[in-house]
Amino acid sequence: MTATVLTTWVLSDGAVGGEVSTVVVLLIAGSKVRLVMRYFMELRDAGRIPRVILEVWVLGVTLMIVGFYVLAPMG
Repeated sequence: MTATVLTTWVLSDGAVGGEVSTVVVLLIAGSKVRLVMRYFMELRDAGRIPRVILEVWVLGVTLMIVGFYVLAPMG
């Protein structure tokens, strides 16, 4: 909860640019997806292979979305 408050305060204060704020929000969303899949969907108790697939998928999709955002032409 403290991390959420601090992140919101730093990002809303204008201390960083809009692009950095967006990337931080996307990374936070990716970590939340990982937590939901591990604990709500109970994949933490799954075998090693499904857990590795989960971790690689979440990391890959998150980095792909961040990459598309950063590399997209701003017009």
